[in-house]
Amino acid sequence: MNRFLKNITSFLLDHTVWMYLTLFLFFSHLLHISMVKETWGNYMYYFFVIVALYFPVLSYAFFRKQIADKLPNWLNKILWFYCFMLHPALLHMFRKQYFEGLFPIDNYMHGTEDRMAFQASFHPTISVSVLATEMGIQLSSNLRAWFNSKKWSQRLGLDQLLFILIVFMSVFVGMATNLNMIERFEGQGTSNIFLIISRLLYYGIQVFLILMGYYGFYYVNRYYLIPQFLSKKGIVYYGFIVVLIILIAYPILSQIMLLFPFYQPISSDSPI
Repeated sequence: MNRFLKNITSFLLDHTVWMYLTLFLFFSHLLHISMVKETWGNYMYYFFVIVALYFPVLSYAFFRKQIADKLPNWLNKILWFYCFMLHPALLHMFRKQYFEGLFPIDNYMHGTEDRMAFQASFHPTISVSVLATEMGIQLSSNLRAWFNSKKWSQRLGLDQLLFILIVFMSVFVGMATNLNMIERFEGQGTSNIFLIISRLLYYGIQVFLILMGYYGFYYVNRYYLIPQFLSKKGIVYYGFIVVLIILIAYPILSQIMLLFPFYQPISSDSPI
């Protein structure tokens, strides 16, 4: 078991292909929940289709070290440019030749206007995410050196990092809920920027409060349950108290969260 875990850890540290597979799994999940039929078969189908479409990206990521060691630098740059720039652009340019066959629009649960936006934004969204991931990989060593050079970074514990992550996720979701609205209001004047910002805050604050509810479980577990029950009484007492808290708190939090307007999406004609 230890050897297996060591091999998995070594692979994750030495390769980057798993990052793109994770990204494709995420987009497969989004497709899965956006279609009329939500089945595990459809979920895996979308995943393998995206893997096939972006196979050059995965190939380059898997053989990154071999390419850098054995090929001239100019050829390495050409391959990189094709995989991360040219190939995604070609997919988008020729999407009408294959998109309908791979992703039947009739299976998409939203309206006709959203279906067209889905087809037009599918490849740009994934391609930009792939390129952003690649840029992050390329800059990771520099970012790590910069981060470690800052004294404040040494004072950040797990609690603070989780809180920062919650803030970033709240902002991200707030921005994601505005993508369709930004398209719709494009070219209608800059005054709509205030409406977009208000919607970002409207959704972002709700997501922040929802995630803070889950953060509360982590905080109670770390600072109360583990030192008071797991350390003093053992795993049996700890297991039962965890189950008890979940059974009591989770239904209450779930009902409170359902009161948030986030679960009842507002229309673009709403004043917010």
